[in-house]
Amino acid sequence: MTMPSLIEKHKEKELITRTKRAISEIKNAALMAQQETGIIGDYTFWFNHSNSSAKTAQNFARYFTGAKVCTSENSQGCKEFFYKVKYATKEGERSFIHPKIILNDDTLIEIIQNSSCKRSAVDCVQDANGACVEDEDGNITPVIKPSSECAILYIDVNGSNSPNQFGRDAHIVYLFLKITLRLITGLLKAVKA
Repeated sequence: MTMPSLIEKHKEKELITRTKRAISEIKNAALMAQQETGIIGDYTFWFNHSNSSAKTAQNFARYFTGAKVCTSENSQGCKEFFYKVKYATKEGERSFIHPKIILNDDTLIEIIQNSSCKRSAVDCVQDANGACVEDEDGNITPVIKPSSECAILYIDVNGSNSPNQFGRDAHIVYLFLKITLRLITGLLKAVKA
């Protein structure tokens, strides 16, 4: 009975370690980009809104030793890096369909370069688990929500290997104009420990 429990704890520790390492590598890459541009404390290289997500991925990949960029599923040798990740708190999955940087340790960094740091997005009224609430006819109520992230990074610290679930091996990092990298994950407390 204790062997499965020990194996699960070991896997969980490994994922926490990989998450810490991925965040550290992203921060280091961002610092190198700052030093290269000579603009300390500013992450404007992320926020060139005329760039596509693919161009931002290509620009940022330069700061990771030996990183590979996959701009699409159809790029040579990239099909395996486009897959689905389960949500942690609600049913369903999110497809990893945007351009990616693949690090030497198989960590994936999916990049979404937003068209603006300040915009509005259509969402839905949600329950405590983040699922859209439906009325008696099965309709959802749309809501306009302000959005202020300039870019979003989806990270999977062990690539396409399981469990492929947010809060376990997959995480979200939001990048804001007044930058602090903010990791959104169920492992946040463990990562800070």
